[in-house]
Amino acid sequence: MKPLNLGLLLAVLSLAAAEARADELTARVDHLFARWDRADVPGCALAVVKDGEVVYERGYGMADLEQGTRIEPSTVFHVASVSKQFTAFAVLLLEREGKLTLKDDVRKYLPELHDFGKPIVIRHLLRHTSGLRDQWGLLMLAGWRIDDVITEDDVFRLIRRQKELNYEPGAEFLYGNTGFTLAAKVVERVTGRPFRESAGERIFGPLGMKRTQFPPDYQGLVQGRARSYHPAGEGRYKNAVLSYGTVGATGLLTTVGDLARWDRNFYEPRVGGRGVVDRLQEVGTLNDGRPTGYALGLEIGDYRGLKTVEHGGGDAGFRCTLLRFPTERFSVILLANAGDFDAGGTARRVADLYLGEKLKPAPPRPTAAARKAVEVDPKLLDAYAGEYRVSPGLSVVVVKDQGRLTVEATGYPKADLDAASDTEFFVRGGDAGITFGKPERGRSARVTVHFAGQDLPAERIVRPALTAEQRAQYPGDYHSEELGTLYTVSVRDGKLMVLHPRGPEELRPVATDVFEAPYPISRVTFDRGAGGRVKGFVIDAGAVRNLRFARVDLSPVK
Repeated sequence: MKPLNLGLLLAVLSLAAAEARADELTARVDHLFARWDRADVPGCALAVVKDGEVVYERGYGMADLEQGTRIEPSTVFHVASVSKQFTAFAVLLLEREGKLTLKDDVRKYLPELHDFGKPIVIRHLLRHTSGLRDQWGLLMLAGWRIDDVITEDDVFRLIRRQKELNYEPGAEFLYGNTGFTLAAKVVERVTGRPFRESAGERIFGPLGMKRTQFPPDYQGLVQGRARSYHPAGEGRYKNAVLSYGTVGATGLLTTVGDLARWDRNFYEPRVGGRGVVDRLQEVGTLNDGRPTGYALGLEIGDYRGLKTVEHGGGDAGFRCTLLRFPTERFSVILLANAGDFDAGGTARRVADLYLGEKLKPAPPRPTAAARKAVEVDPKLLDAYAGEYRVSPGLSVVVVKDQGRLTVEATGYPKADLDAASDTEFFVRGGDAGITFGKPERGRSARVTVHFAGQDLPAERIVRPALTAEQRAQYPGDYHSEELGTLYTVSVRDGKLMVLHPRGPEELRPVATDVFEAPYPISRVTFDRGAGGRVKGFVIDAGAVRNLRFARVDLSPVK
């Protein structure tokens, strides 16, 4: 009998223990996605990357519910705004070659744009500081629907019509898409080639990203592509149409494996070199020197004490993120095709499992399933009932109904609220809720709305009542030269309504001459001229500000 090789035995035991730990970690990761690991729901593809290598990848759920096609790591997804970092990278490659600089006036390459008096430079485009109005907001205000066929020419034509900015270039950070659409157009003008082609030859090809492309035709066939879905209630889903034909701000098709190859380039730069990769991650500053937290197509942040480099994206039912922890050489890539998938939050929960003790402790936050309903003083319900504004055009209405509270947010169905404490309420069966502030003079003035992983502050509002005489001052036809669109204001059943190409919406009063309506309109402020007659209005809607409409007379000439 040969003597026992103790060293070999220890090595075998150590390997077995490591495999057991890996199996346990894998099981815990899969448990995070249990809701999506089914044949009757959409889902996601996951890749976990460490030191440039994929250490775990898997698909959960269905790429095509109608055809019964499962999601695999090789499934192709539309990744929405994850596209932006590639557009910025393409610009930086041209800068490295001396063909442009980030300080160049955009009109040097795109002279069709309006001269706003102060130059917009390429850097402004890539850092969301240009002041340009957002293209999607403009399109919807002009009457387009987000599931219409939207081409580059459609977007560029509307951008060229703009005569005002949201703010002076460099003065603010306001996330939008117009800048990156124009940046891709700049690349085309400098190279003399379609952006799709230059990105493929200069970035995707050299990195071995064989399944990645900005498709030349939104109608083209792509093998293994996932379809997108919106929730339809009661666990069901419906198709979410996506027919963009644009590039720069969005439009990229890729896989988790290809994005892992892109991720590796940040540590071992095969394309661009260390200088370009580092420049891509430089945080921008405003005119007054304040940092924005945004680099060039990338968000620079912190999660539980570790630096993060990240960008997410969402179009139609696609929800995606690439979350990188550079000090740990660790990344999580999640590409999903369900509109109710929380890509950013789920990626962080995956990171929690892998990074463990390297992360600072996180404050516990119970899930909806862990909350228990409790009884509260009925007087508190009276104090909490009311309307609370989250943002212009978006509010939540809390109503006391038969001894309990219900909540209805603009654009969402009514839901029941259960009390977790005297101040915390949650949506029954959901992962949303409201925390009420301490009542003052019998009313709670402020609340925090918890929705989709966000904590949104909101303030109580009391809307003024308009008399019939006051309502009669606003009806008429109003035209926007910048949109080329007509809106009609009228009174219907005692309500002030605005008819635009997307349909009628109620204008709900906020103050004198100030009204709100659901997105995309949001906030409307009427202007008055001589004699106090209403002569027009201005729309402020998130990333679209100061959009002017003039009152016009469309009565037939006699």
